Formats: sequence, structure tokens, C-alpha cells
Amino acid sequence: MNENMCSKNTDVADESAGLDDGGSTIDHRKTIADMHILIAEDTPAIQKLLTHILRRSGAQVTAVGNGQEAVEAALADTEIGGRFDAVLMDMQMPILDGYSATRELRAHGFSRPIIALTAHAMQGDREKCLEAGCDDYTTKPIDIKCLVAMIERNCDRQARQPAVPPSCDSDERARSPAATQQPSDFKHLDVDAAMQRLDGDEELFGAMAGSFLMFQPEMLSAVVQAVETANVSELRRNAHGLKGALSDFTSAAPFETARELEDIAASGSVSQADDLVVTLKTQVEELCEELKRYLAAVPEQPERIVAESGI
Repeated sequence: MNENMCSKNTDVADESAGLDDGGSTIDHRKTIADMHILIAEDTPAIQKLLTHILRRSGAQVTAVGNGQEAVEAALADTEIGGRFDAVLMDMQMPILDGYSATRELRAHGFSRPIIALTAHAMQGDREKCLEAGCDDYTTKPIDIKCLVAMIERNCDRQARQPAVPPSCDSDERARSPAATQQPSDFKHLDVDAAMQRLDGDEELFGAMAGSFLMFQPEMLSAVVQAVETANVSELRRNAHGLKGALSDFTSAAPFETARELEDIAASGSVSQADDLVVTLKTQVEELCEELKRYLAAVPEQPERIVAESGI
């Protein structure tokens, strides 16, 4: 996360507050605790994490698993008065992707903020999301403070139209193996980086780890099956989803292998994927063991998280 860029957005937000007749600042902005957010995310672990983060911040949350469900939910909500204040839209989803879903919503007159969520952080991705009709763009792994600030800023965009582009995205180079220092006792797990994004919330990290441990067998199995059946589109989608889930815990080998599988699928072939998927299985298993070791070593770790994780 770029702290300077985040602070720049905060400055813009502060400038939008009005003044009463006596010159005192009045802030009419809606806070996250007053909002109802629609999440469209097909990766269960990430959907659960986003829901947990926003509910802990006080927001109401409705979650769906693909773009078509997002369109249906948002338009149905509009017909009954419009409870949703914003939409968090994953851009890589089955049935209808986030780009198509956003275009369809805008075509039907949906005007609430749509914030793109993606595991990509490459040049041109932001522009592609904005051209589809998104108001803002952020990348995984999710940074709590930046995400909440981004939602609040965009929900108040009529009063505040920042000239500065959105800025909570992570740079792929910042997530490369050389960019972070791994603790000596962990080969893959980067607790320090995760805690920084989670504002030091160990309980939330535990919940996030428990969710990943619960859902990763299904995610990894989907990648393996796509390779075995030579299904390029499913390999690309499922490798992308697993990569996003892995990014919450590591920028090292498992993340890079998932990204390489996604890139191979994007080239239209799975011919080089067999060896990589075997490597990925080993790396994910190692990461899971490290997560279990970490959870088991935290004295105040809630029993339900340990139980859910199968430790």
C-alpha cells in the first residue's frame, strides 16, 4: 500500500467538508457504519473476508457469487428504493464477469458507486475498469483502511470529485518475493505484511486464515481439474481466484506459481501446466501448515477459528 497516496485521498476528503455560518467544519459524509454494501465475489474465502471486514466496520452486507447475480440484486434493490450505497465488484467471475456486469448496470441507469476488485495490478487495468463504468479500483490483497476510505469517498462523490485517480491498489512489484522479508521460521507466510494491511487486527487475521484453510481445498481442486481436463477458461478463472486468496498471506512462491498458471491459461494453452500444478499443490500445502502453526501458537486465538481450521 502506498501510504502517501492514501493520505492524499484523505486530504481531498477533508477538503470536501462544508462550513457552517460560524466557520466551523460540518462533515455531512456518510460513514461505513451507515452503509449497505453489495459484494460480488466468486472466491468464497475472499467473499467471507470482505463480508467480515465490512460488518466489523458496522456496514450491512449482501454478498453474491457472480456478475449476473450482482446485476439482478442491484436492479431489484433499485426498484424497492435503493438500499445499496455501493457495489464491490470482482472483475473475474463466472457466468457474467465484472466488466460486463458493470456495463449492464450502467445501461439500466444504476448510478451508485461501483468499486472494482481485482488481483491484477498491471498498467491499463485501472483504465479498463473505469471504462467499463466503475468509479474506483483496488487490488487484492485488501487493505482495510484504504478500502473503507475508498468506499466512503466514492459514496460522497457528488460533493467531492477528486481529480486524483483512485489509489488503494497494490503494485505487483511490491508483492514480488524480493520486496518483503519473510520470518525465518516461515517459508511462505508473511504475517507482518498481512498485519499491516489488517491494521494489526490479529483476530481478523485468524478469521481470514481459518476461512482460507476451509475453502482452499475446493479452490485448489478446481485448478487441478481444469488442468486435467485442459479447460483453459476454467484454469484462468480458478488460478486467478486462488492467486487472489493467496495474496492475503504470501507474495512468495505459491502466489507466483498461481500467477504463472493464470498467465499460461491466458496464452490459450495448458501444455506447460502439469508440472506447475504439482508444484502449486506442494506450495499451498506448505503454506497451510504454516498458517496452522501460527494459529495454534496464538494463545488468545478464538476456539471457533482453530476448530474451523481443522488444527
